[in-house]
Amino acid sequence: MVGSRSTLAFCAATWLVGSVLTGCPSAPSVEVSVRVDDLDAQTHLGALPSLAQITEQLEILRSETPRPTPANAAQGEGTALTLITRPPATPAQLHQVLRALKRAPQEELPGIARNLKAAPDTLWPQVQAAMEAPLSRPKSDYKAVLDLIGGDVPNRYGHFARAWKRRHGYAVKLSGDWVADLLALDERGLTRPLRAVYRELLSRTLLLHVAAQMGAARAEIAPEVIDTMLWVAYQKGGVLRDEVGRACDPLAVHGVPSLVRRSVLPTEDPERARELPVLQAKYARYLLDRFDRWLPERAAAPLRAEPDLLASLLRAYGETRHAEAAALLLSFADDDTPAVRTAARDAFESFVRGPAPN
Repeated sequence: MVGSRSTLAFCAATWLVGSVLTGCPSAPSVEVSVRVDDLDAQTHLGALPSLAQITEQLEILRSETPRPTPANAAQGEGTALTLITRPPATPAQLHQVLRALKRAPQEELPGIARNLKAAPDTLWPQVQAAMEAPLSRPKSDYKAVLDLIGGDVPNRYGHFARAWKRRHGYAVKLSGDWVADLLALDERGLTRPLRAVYRELLSRTLLLHVAAQMGAARAEIAPEVIDTMLWVAYQKGGVLRDEVGRACDPLAVHGVPSLVRRSVLPTEDPERARELPVLQAKYARYLLDRFDRWLPERAAAPLRAEPDLLASLLRAYGETRHAEAAALLLSFADDDTPAVRTAARDAFESFVRGPAPN
């Protein structure tokens, strides 16, 4: 009878250990075979581990056993804690970098951020999808973290209190580079729920800058980058909008034709002033003004060496009928480059035949 009880104790311990290791392909396989007769049981019963000792060993095993890798993980993707040593070159590697931003030790984050910023523009579709994923937490959670670095978050009326106070002489903390300030923030001072918010903010802020660099490098994707930026600027009450403006700075050349097109107000009705298309059009105007590209002559000046982009800008003025663009269009009506000349003439004709200029 004693032998049966001791055998059951060993079997229970073996089963508990096995349950800890189940599903972990990197853990060693454990097989225990025990044969205890009555005499051995009477002699060695006192050496059997107690339930408290078994529980203690199980806790040690749990802390030392690596988490299992999902069976359907992409080959070569690795776990989220894989050290990131180079910029991502494939969608799977980009996914790995984004996962590492959520789980890697904080001291590794600056290196991961540098590699993410060096991602090639061929990964734009994946970057766009990551940017368009809904923010997972309430606006107040993001504001709680951003307050620690002086991040300016608009109130419900769209006004930025920190910037207003700074302009009026108040000594307030105001961040001009969220990426640098978030990387410098010690997340150990945050509560556990806010640490996840911190990681999400860092990831989203980095993606803004990556997207702008991609749009600046490839004119053909710049319109999609602008559209995505204008969408992100008003997600979750505009919590990221202040950094969106700074992140868009590299788009001051390739992004201008798209911003001109997006700057047309869909309605002048004051009762619809808070609708998203109206807000986005106003923000496109803000970006043009930020780049000093609102005036057509200044918008065209940096594009004279890029005929295709200049022609796109002239066509945009024809579509939007910008009131101050007529003189610019006439100046290119006899340009030596056929594409530019045709775009200027077609755009000017829209002024003559279409509705009154805006």
